[in-house]
Amino acid sequence: MELRFDIDLVYLWCDGNEPEFKRKRLEALASYHGVELDKDSSSDYRFIEMDELKYSLRSAEKFAPWVRNIYIITNAQVPQWLNVNHPKINIIDHKDIIPAKYLPMFNSSAIEIFLPNIEGLSEHFLYANDDMFFWGNVEKDFFFTPDGAPIVRTSKRMGKKNKAGKSLFGTIVRNARKMVLDKFGKDVPYWSHHGIDSYRKSDYLECIKSFKEQYELTAQHTFREFTDVQRMIVSYYAVAEKGAVIKEYPRRWFEGVFPTIHETCYSSCTIKKMKRFRGKDFKLFCINDGAKTTDKDRLYMKTMLEEKFPEKSAYEL
Repeated sequence: MELRFDIDLVYLWCDGNEPEFKRKRLEALASYHGVELDKDSSSDYRFIEMDELKYSLRSAEKFAPWVRNIYIITNAQVPQWLNVNHPKINIIDHKDIIPAKYLPMFNSSAIEIFLPNIEGLSEHFLYANDDMFFWGNVEKDFFFTPDGAPIVRTSKRMGKKNKAGKSLFGTIVRNARKMVLDKFGKDVPYWSHHGIDSYRKSDYLECIKSFKEQYELTAQHTFREFTDVQRMIVSYYAVAEKGAVIKEYPRRWFEGVFPTIHETCYSSCTIKKMKRFRGKDFKLFCINDGAKTTDKDRLYMKTMLEEKFPEKSAYEL
């Protein structure tokens, strides 16, 4: 069924290799007065730029041409290769959507709070990091139901004991689940699939209002902390209160053991793991840089992306 409402696409992007950006980040880190930071919050690998956005935009043009506008949220940066005059492309500086009292900000969880502040953003929108890709043809109904409810893709259910729950990411996602359960009495016990996610702006704004104090605390954190509110809370809220639809993927599907029958895939940016997925067909794919990623791994990733998306998009100069 053809969905007739507009859908925008929002990216979060930075070039952590740029000397001025690195200077600002290290300066903020040196003067940070919050709690002792987890290495997953402040390490260099969280900010390394490998042209992932270029390939993600190629994937959007090829596999999701129905996207109306593309908003790229940056910190006083613009990719050198980007065609900023393309009618779909909109550069959103942090200061355009984030109050000055919270800046500078190097905390993705905090930056995501302010997505609804993007001027002109459609009610229905997709959100992606620059390491997330459309890997095959998708239509609007892959992300939203005919009546406009978001389809929330998850990986496995949360167990009582889970290694991921001890990590920074795992902790703040678990916190989000508990917050919704405590406030609304409805449990949504699923992990995020860590890919391109769908949202309604109205759900986002209502969720922020419902957890105003927790969001305010997160906005004050220049770097990610264990008490942050993570954007998965909007999906939990939308499922619990607004009719969003859960679509669960067992972990084995998620990791590509059955690559012919599942739609989304996640891979750490290591050659060993990426080789499992090279040449396979999915709908969505995330290649996540991490503590174990080497420059050799990143070069392999770029080769794989160039193989998948060899043609320049109209979004490039």
